[in-house]
Amino acid sequence: AFLDIQMPGMTGTEVAQTVLKNGGSGLVKLVAISASALTHEQKKYLEIGFDTFVPKPFRFEQICGCLAGLLGVEFE
Repeated sequence: AFLDIQMPGMTGTEVAQTVLKNGGSGLVKLVAISASALTHEQKKYLEIGFDTFVPKPFRFEQICGCLAGLLGVEFE
């Protein structure tokens, strides 16, 4: 799941914590997306349980690379 950290209503961090709390760990790959791409923030997202981080603005190639890395798939 690609989760924007600054989603309205419930933040991406809150969604990730809920998913992980309800047994999603290992079943769902979580990707944090944010324009705030400082190293310490990225580290915080990984510590929360996100599998990886994609900075905004992102390119299509970054999303494909992220999916390839997390899921072991190839794109043509």
